[in-house]
Formats: sequence, structure tokens, C-alpha cells
Amino acid sequence: MLLNAKQNMIQINSNLSGDVVKIIYRNPSTEERTAYRMKKYERVGNEVKVNISEARIAFAKKVITDVENIQYDNGAEIVTVSKNLENWKELLEKFVPHLLELCAAKIFDEAFEIVPPDPEIKKNSGKI
Repeated sequence: MLLNAKQNMIQINSNLSGDVVKIIYRNPSTEERTAYRMKKYERVGNEVKVNISEARIAFAKKVITDVENIQYDNGAEIVTVSKNLENWKELLEKFVPHLLELCAAKIFDEAFEIVPPDPEIKKNSGKI
């Protein structure tokens, strides 16, 4: 299976607005996954700099391809973010960075999960 061929969706229940927002994203490439891990922690001289928030926001913006039902109050009006706006990803970073961080955590840090073995396979194989 080609990992980048599929579009995915994360639905988030926003406790701030009460809305369910949808984030559509593509699977990150192997290079993007590696670059993300390297950006989270950088060695500066003899110290390690922690950049988790910055890495999550930057890389979420790379893989998110669309959003639905995201609104924010810019102080003068309620604005709906959609990919039809020229600077939609910058608006997400400015007004809802917590959503970008949550998505990146799911996409990059929790991309896989371990599932218990199927008992039927063990029973039918005759092996442990």
C-alpha cells in the first residue's frame, strides 16, 4: 500500500465551541516523519532544545489538505476557515494552533497501534 495515496479525516469535538470540526489530511511521507522527529528535539551546543509545539504546528500544516466547520472570532467578526481562503493554514496557526497540535500528535506520534493477536489464528495454526 502506498502510504501517501490515501486521504484521512480526524473529527474533533471542540469543547470551546461545541462544534465537531473535521480535519482532512494526507499521510506523511517517510521523509516528513523523520524530519518531524528531528525537529521535536534539537541539539544546540551541549543542550537539547525541545520544540514539540513548533514541530507539531509546522508539520500539521504540511499534511492537512482541508478543514470543515472551523470558526474563530477575530475580534470583529466570526470567520469560517476553509481552504478557499488564500492564507487558511496561517489562520489555523494563528487562531486554533491547539487543533494543529492535536492533529499532528495523532498523525505523527500515534500513527500506529499494537493490536492483540487474533485468538482464531493461534488456535488454527497449531503454533504459539
